Amino acid sequence: MGPSVLLVVADGSVAGQVDRAWVTVTAQTAVWTATGRRGDAGDLKQGETVAVWFDGPVAESYPVQAKAGAIRILLSD
Repeated sequence: MGPSVLLVVADGSVAGQVDRAWVTVTAQTAVWTATGRRGDAGDLKQGETVAVWFDGPVAESYPVQAKAGAIRILLSD
């Protein structure tokens, strides 16, 4: 499976974060489910609340563009 690109929209509750980002999820991205299980891009669904850690450079476009090093699903819809 090739990389997936997701639009992540911030809820505004954390100071200093970007409000939107195009995030590329690759086979190397660590995805963790809300139950703490190791997952993959197939576990990510629209409407979920996630935390994303970028890996490498961030393109200064709007929205920013970056590769996801890790994604933690916090809450599912």
